Amino acid sequence: MRNLIYLFIFNSLCGKASRLERALYIESKFLRKFLKQRSVRLLSSNFSIEKLILMEINGFDERYEGPGVGEDSDIEFRLKLINVKFKSVRQMAVLYHLYHPKTMESLKNRILFETKKLESRFRTNHGITKYSALNDIST
Repeated sequence: MRNLIYLFIFNSLCGKASRLERALYIESKFLRKFLKQRSVRLLSSNFSIEKLILMEINGFDERYEGPGVGEDSDIEFRLKLINVKFKSVRQMAVLYHLYHPKTMESLKNRILFETKKLESRFRTNHGITKYSALNDIST
């Protein structure tokens, strides 16, 4: 375990790792509270949600492509529209994230997200169930 901590510190100093404090398990509630960010952000690689809530917003909007603004920002925004509260388990749960080169954010994703924020709709038509004109005719 000690060697792993030294590796984290070495990688951090060499610029291969960032936000080292997020990777450590911290037993002290006081210290966790001190290090905790003021606002909890959703990270889709490591979150859980009740199925009923996910179905209410129709899941992820599948039009987003690639990393950056998009999937995470969108689902977080739509969940907040229906007053879902977020709780962090930072410094209590383990998350392994494989190293990869930084990727460029898509302008298409940014435009889509900004448009959706203006619409302020919590349900997407491009998620778990797909919207089609046929749905309107049959109901």
